[in-house]
Amino acid sequence: MGNCLPFMYIRRSSEDTEQLEERNQRHSTSSSVQSHPQQPSQPSRRSRSHTSSYVNQLYASSNAYMEEGEQQAIDEKRKARVRGILASIPISKYQSGQSINDECAICMLDFEPNESLRYLPCKHGYHVDCIDDWLLRSFTCPSCMEPVDSALLSVFTASSGIVDLASIPNKATSSRS
Repeated sequence: MGNCLPFMYIRRSSEDTEQLEERNQRHSTSSSVQSHPQQPSQPSRRSRSHTSSYVNQLYASSNAYMEEGEQQAIDEKRKARVRGILASIPISKYQSGQSINDECAICMLDFEPNESLRYLPCKHGYHVDCIDDWLLRSFTCPSCMEPVDSALLSVFTASSGIVDLASIPNKATSSRS
């Protein structure tokens, strides 16, 4: 395991570089007509290794910085999408006996009369703050694990009378039969 640590931190010792060059030299002499490849001097190997590791560190750190920025942009887009979908899920006031469950499955507190609740399309109800925070992290119902966006889509298509186009027989294919 000790030999992999320098590789993980993009540092190579001069011994590693020398071993790699020797292996490449052996491979090139056995597979090509080249009889005596030129050996670089020891000081140039060290400077090349030092420069190479420095460049590798710069490249790795710049990639990590870019990936972090890209990931933040993706997270912000996802959160904006979730907030947009949350706006389409109505908030209602709790009335005692209104639902089977009288407690929020996230915070485990009982619902109080006239308290604001958000009912997901799967009919599970939660405190607005609890479910909004939950959905920003995981876009599934905490009780049944159903994806909320697909459940919303099925609710919208059922209520708007949109028909699945795949279920309609095609006149061109039915006339050929």
